[in-house]
Amino acid sequence: MARPGLKFSLEETAPAPFGPRRGVLVLERPNGNTISLQTPTSLTGTSRGVVPHLSRDHVLATKAIGAIHVPFETFLEQSPPVPTLYPGPNALHHFLRFEPNRHIVSLSVRDADDTREMPPNGNQLLNALCLRGVRKVSPADWTKYVRACAPDIAIALSDIPHTPPPFSQKRLTKSITRSTAWLAPLLAPNPTLDNPPPAIFVHLAGSASHPARAAFSASLIEPLNALEISAIGGLPTYDSGIAGYTIDLKPLRIAIAGALPSNDETQKADTVPLLQTSLASLPPNKPRLVNGTTGPHDVLTLVRDVGIDIVETRWAIEAASHGVAFDFVFPVPFSKEEEDGQTQQQKELGHNFYDVRYRLDFQRFSGSFLAAAERQPDQDNSTEIKICPCIA
Repeated sequence: MARPGLKFSLEETAPAPFGPRRGVLVLERPNGNTISLQTPTSLTGTSRGVVPHLSRDHVLATKAIGAIHVPFETFLEQSPPVPTLYPGPNALHHFLRFEPNRHIVSLSVRDADDTREMPPNGNQLLNALCLRGVRKVSPADWTKYVRACAPDIAIALSDIPHTPPPFSQKRLTKSITRSTAWLAPLLAPNPTLDNPPPAIFVHLAGSASHPARAAFSASLIEPLNALEISAIGGLPTYDSGIAGYTIDLKPLRIAIAGALPSNDETQKADTVPLLQTSLASLPPNKPRLVNGTTGPHDVLTLVRDVGIDIVETRWAIEAASHGVAFDFVFPVPFSKEEEDGQTQQQKELGHNFYDVRYRLDFQRFSGSFLAAAERQPDQDNSTEIKICPCIA
């Protein structure tokens, strides 16, 4: 039984446990309002709670952003962290000016895309990186921060090694043991909590080892003893209190490269069996979130072979930082000549705005979408060319 507030349902035709699948992620607010996202869907990353390249007004105006992720480590330079001082329900939403009735906000202690080398974690301390250097966060600290900020989704602490690979069996055993132990405080009930408890997502630990990943998944579903059950509010297993699973690809692929030197394509191919090992014994009816994808082809592979439901799309933000705007839809549309097999032409994924042809171009540049301003009174997204959900 997942925590109240967030619900996830799959279409009946969805394969189990792997393969492409479609579902609906629904968040119910205490006031009766609901947010519904069709999956697979994207998760928009932020820097200090700000979506790069977009102002607050743009974020509030566009309908293209429904799920937002906030790495908390960037706020740790102050003690206590400033977001924890904001009072009232949906504190993180209001502090960062997101709409509680439109945005699902998730919170993690670390930025999953930051793979810089870090000091080793301790048994009761995880190292995070802020503007003033490394800060140590205990499971009790993280539980306190989550309860103060009241996000919709909280990512449990996980002992992901950020030291040079390969990792010994002893280090992987520590990673599994710590990640499981750090989950318990976040699942513990809090009778004084005014806000509904967040949905808890857990990182699938085990690095590049199949036995380690299988062992961690087994620890989530194995029955607990009486003392452990009492500590987490009567739940029979840790997985009973977990709403979903997360996967951080960048540290995993670094670990794969350290264990067996390979190129990027081999690392991506080796990733899929490891993720399948983690998910094989876990319930298929919980959302799967992945961080660190490298582009649309990587996303398609994970959706097809693993059954990923939520994808953090940092690559689109990074491309925009270099002046590239993506412009594509799935499935790829074909002209009549292409459908008849008369021509075969590779399509561009986006536009390079440093190209001189855009120097004096003030028209719509997208070939895959219509601008919202071009919408006709009787037109909807059932037409051949979709209307872009942004505010252009």
